[in-house]
Amino acid sequence: CQKVTVSRRDLFENPGPVSSNTNVSLTTSLGSGLSFFASQSNCEANSGSTSSVTMLATQATRDFYVRAIVAGTSAVQATVGAFSATATLTVSPAAVAKYVFVNLPANRSANQCTGAVQVQRRDQFDNNVVDGNTSVTISSTGTMSFTTSSDCGGASSGTAIVAIPNGSSLSATFSAKSIVPGTYTFSASDGSKSGTATMTVQPGSPAKLSILGTGSTTRVAECKTASGIEVELRDAFDNPVAPGGSGLSVTLSASSGAAFYAGGNCGGSSLSSISIASTATKAAFSFRANVVTASLAITASSGGLSPGNQTWQVLPGDPSKLAFLSTPPSTLARPPWPTPSSRSREA
Repeated sequence: CQKVTVSRRDLFENPGPVSSNTNVSLTTSLGSGLSFFASQSNCEANSGSTSSVTMLATQATRDFYVRAIVAGTSAVQATVGAFSATATLTVSPAAVAKYVFVNLPANRSANQCTGAVQVQRRDQFDNNVVDGNTSVTISSTGTMSFTTSSDCGGASSGTAIVAIPNGSSLSATFSAKSIVPGTYTFSASDGSKSGTATMTVQPGSPAKLSILGTGSTTRVAECKTASGIEVELRDAFDNPVAPGGSGLSVTLSASSGAAFYAGGNCGGSSLSSISIASTATKAAFSFRANVVTASLAITASSGGLSPGNQTWQVLPGDPSKLAFLSTPPSTLARPPWPTPSSRSREA
């Protein structure tokens, strides 16, 4: 709080007492950034601000107090009847109380650079503080790469250290990026005071399809699987991503005989494609193989996306019958050959 005294004077700077209690009107060019108080106690308590004070009868002066929260130069005007006086009040920032991130975007895609970001030191009233040299450490939750360039170029690390020089409130620039989607909390700290901000990293553009899991073995005519095999849409960094729009049609194919079905249990009619809904990232299918093979390659493809692949071994089905692999040759019926003894008697 700052004490200010206004004096009523004549043309020759002699005090001019008022004959009765007189209202003194108070105004400022800072608007709500500066408040007037009739007493020091009110000012220190920041309570009971006023726009006028009373100059008592027989008095030529009146004290009042000002409290400012906006740094800068302000004109303070006191008016008594037809007379007024103007004084200039310079308000300096208070001590550093926090750090604020400047130009940190709210959202970025995977591996997309933030561009140039700075931190600014401020007092508790958000006035910029320009006095002193300060070293500030920048860090983040999760997996974030920082560089001290404006375009994420050069060597990167999990933190960045930037300087705020005397005479400036802003730090040197830095930039950051991550390939892992999520909401990240950035922190700036000088070891005593700090500040935070958040940025959300979203998946990148669709780049590939992936058939989840690994292929194993199946048997001819056996349904794989009851719960379904899932094909997932991903960005270039293997983050699941929804196709948006009207969804995505995925073509299913196999290197040898197989029938595909939507969902699990091989229900309904066989088909050659399934759809990933616009807000989903994956869809399920099942299949039946009809050819024994050591390597059945299943492929999920769509347009220019990199296809997803999975390999299965197809074994024969469970035994259910016996079958002749060949039949005996045809022959004529004939009597039995005579025994040796009978041939001797005939002779």
